[in-house]
Amino acid sequence: MPGALQVAAASSVAVTTALILVMDWVPTGLNRNIAGMDVRERIPGSVVHAVTGLAFVTANLLAWWWAAALAGVWYTVVLVQAVRNWWVPYLVGSPYAEVTPEDFRTHYAANPSVLPPVRDHVVVPDVQHLLIHTAVLVTAVLSWLSAATA
Repeated sequence: MPGALQVAAASSVAVTTALILVMDWVPTGLNRNIAGMDVRERIPGSVVHAVTGLAFVTANLLAWWWAAALAGVWYTVVLVQAVRNWWVPYLVGSPYAEVTPEDFRTHYAANPSVLPPVRDHVVVPDVQHLLIHTAVLVTAVLSWLSAATA
C-alpha cells in the first residue's frame, strides 16, 4: 500500500511526464521551437520519457523502494543535464553542451522568457524549460523521499 510520499512522487512523475510530452508535441505560445523540428527528432525522447514515466508512476504506487530510488537517480541525471545544457551557459556563458548559441538562436529564441540575459551570454532558459526544470527538480526530490520511506 503506497503512503503519502509514494502517491506524491507518482503524481509528480505523472505531471512531469505529461508536461514534457505536451511541450514536445502540442504547439503553444511557450514552445514555438517545435514548429521547426523534425517529428523524427522528437520521437525517441518522447518514447523514453513516456516509458520511464509510466514505469516510475507504477513503481511508486506499488511502493517498490528500489524502483523509486531508480526514479530518483533518473530524475537527478535529467536535472544535472538541464543544469549543464541551460543554466551553466546562462549563468557562466560556457561551456556549451546540447544547447549551443547557434541552437538557441535557431530553435529557442522565439520562445518567451522571463529571465534577463546575463552579460553577453546567448542562452537564456525560456518559460517552457523553467517549468520543465522545476517539475524535474520536484520529481527528483519526491522520488528520493519515496524510496527512503517505501
